[in-house]
Amino acid sequence: MNLTVIITTYNAEKTIGRVLVALKENCPQDARVVVVDDGSTDSTREIIRDKEWPALSLICADKIGRARALNVGVAAAKEGIICINDADDLSLWERFNAAKILFENRTDFGLMFTGAYEVEHLEDCSEYCSGPQIASAQSIHDLKLKEVTVNRLYRGNPFHHSTAAFTKKTWLEVGKYREDLPVCIDYDFYLRVLEKRRVTFVDSKMLIRCIGNTRFYSKFSRINYLKVLLQIRKTYRAALKPNILLRFYDLRLALQLRLLKSTKS
Repeated sequence: MNLTVIITTYNAEKTIGRVLVALKENCPQDARVVVVDDGSTDSTREIIRDKEWPALSLICADKIGRARALNVGVAAAKEGIICINDADDLSLWERFNAAKILFENRTDFGLMFTGAYEVEHLEDCSEYCSGPQIASAQSIHDLKLKEVTVNRLYRGNPFHHSTAAFTKKTWLEVGKYREDLPVCIDYDFYLRVLEKRRVTFVDSKMLIRCIGNTRFYSKFSRINYLKVLLQIRKTYRAALKPNILLRFYDLRLALQLRLLKSTKS
């Protein structure tokens, strides 16, 4: 199957060069990388254009938002496997190997996550970039697969979106990323995939996740985040039918929202 890595960028000049170097080293030879830049005002686009890599494509947009940028990138990809990669995270070669093994052998799975190392800055990741961190998987039996159930995902989203891989067919089946959401774009997408297909977690660390101050949504209002999250959970509750006891998590989120509103007033 074809494999395409999708990156959305906005003012990512400090990290995008390192990320692309890692992808060139770790991607399968026939893979493609599509970067959708959402109106950067720094040198992000120039850094990308300077990379001499035929597999790399740059799509320039103008403040269309992350969800639409993701949809533009996936739409530009060939049929096959889609791997999401943030502009400040480094994917290890094991991740792409695992995605190809899973989706080339199991059509019932629609979405795959992996574990991740966490660093404050990309400069801190040298110990993880010195070679394979785990034994090379040769078949699906070598992957440490753990089923992601409705109850687990409804309880909360423990997965980092830079570890997400799915097929373009699945993306089309569930209606793409929702462009009307200001946050929780990935969580909404995952719940819709779970309505139609199986979701799995590969219990091995295959990504280096930067948790520093470059995270896009780290400064988003907690009140607005909770409002959107509660609405999403309400939207899919009837179709997914999580355990009734998990309504406790909805009540807890609603209480957090009420307390935050009261402190603001």
